This record gives sequence, structure tokens and C-alpha cells, in this order.
Amino acid sequence: MAKTNKLKWILIIALAFICAQCARPTPTGEVIPTKAPIQVETATATDMPPEPTNTSTAVPPSLTPDPKPPYSCIPDKEPVEAKVVRIIDGDTIEVHVVGSVESVRLIGIDTPEKGEAGFTEASSFTEKLVDGKDVLLWQDVSDRDRYDRLLAYVTFDNSFLNLRLVQSGHAVPYPYPPDTSCANLFDSEHKPPTPTKKPVVIVPTRTKAVVVSPCENKVFANCTAVRAAGCAPVYSHQSWYRSKFDRDKDGIGCE
Repeated sequence: MAKTNKLKWILIIALAFICAQCARPTPTGEVIPTKAPIQVETATATDMPPEPTNTSTAVPPSLTPDPKPPYSCIPDKEPVEAKVVRIIDGDTIEVHVVGSVESVRLIGIDTPEKGEAGFTEASSFTEKLVDGKDVLLWQDVSDRDRYDRLLAYVTFDNSFLNLRLVQSGHAVPYPYPPDTSCANLFDSEHKPPTPTKKPVVIVPTRTKAVVVSPCENKVFANCTAVRAAGCAPVYSHQSWYRSKFDRDKDGIGCE
């Protein structure tokens, strides 16, 4: 029991000494407070900022390259974009281009004019292909014709309108210098229509029937035989009288 009390007093004195060291005075007489332990907060998943899903740098899209003509005969110049607003005829259209409306004459071909055979068909063919569509106008040498129409090769959807008209038979090649870059192509693709052969009808010719008398040009033994055959003697004044029929030379051919 005495040992237990003695041990208790030792612990009390030790604790008192420790406390005296924690709050010992500074040389200036200030008491240094004991620093509280630093608390470290652990961030949860909901406190973390979202990670970026794509860390790559955005690359600006490349510029669209200049379009190339669909056929090598078309001069490789910068084309003009236009929108077809009206069909005048097979080889002439109106387009909206650069804020105005212009007439465009297709280079190197010719279609029937109004009032000529094939005009309606050629106009309808062009209308079906490009009316209301966006097209590209390609220049050859000349800018305009004498009627102040733009001269152009017209392409759309990688198709060549001038050539399509020739291939379909609605247009014929019509080279007009100096704009003849595609003249050879148009000539090679032009197929003249095969002329329709009319059947030869043979009409039988009506010939006049020649009636030959059963007694004509026949020689009988005598006049009695002539009459027995149902014939009549041939007299010298008749057209078929022959002297050989008249052996006795009496002017009556019975023999």
C-alpha cells in the first residue's frame, strides 16, 4: 500500500514537471503557447475537380483545296460558283453569280433554236440536269460573246453539262475559235444519228394483156381447114396477112 502511494506521487510530480516545460517563460517573460497539431483533410472523390476527357490540342480544319476540272481539256483556271435560276434553251442558261444575274452560253456546242426540231427536247434535258442547282463556270480564252453572254464550260456534281448534251444527241459540236479547248472531246463523243432506211416497196406494174387470136400466125392446109378450126381466112388488107399464108396468091390467106 505504501509502495502504491509512493508510485502515485512520482507520477504526479513527473506530470507537473512536463507541464512546467510546456509553458516555460521566454527570456522576455512571454509564455509560448503550445501549437495545436496540424489537421490534414483528406479530399474525397466528390471534392476533386473533373479530369479533362481530351488533353489533345484542337487542330483547325484544313482549307478546302481549289476544285479541279473533271475533264483535262477544261483549262485549269479558278472557276466561278453560280446558281442556275432559268433555262433559256439547251445551250444557254441564266445564273445568279456575284450578286447579279448573268446569261451563260455553253462553249463548243450548239442546240436547236426556238422553232426548230429538237428545241423542246434539248431545253428540257438541260432543265432536268441543272435547273436550280449550284454549278461551276470554267472560262476558256474569251470572257463573253458578242451578245455580252458569259462563255463557260459548266460542271455540276463532277459532271460536264456541255459534254452531256453532246453525248445525249441534243447538241452538236460547234467549235468557235479561240475557245476550242474541248473541241476534240466533243467531236469524239458525238454520234450522228443513223438515217432510218425506208423499206423498198415493189409495186407490181400492170401490163396490158395481149390477146392472141388462136387463128393468128397459123398455117392451114387450105381455107376449108381454116374454117374447120373456127377461124376465118386472112385477107390481104388485114394487119396479120402474110404472103406465106396465101400460096395461091389470090389475096386470101388460107393455106
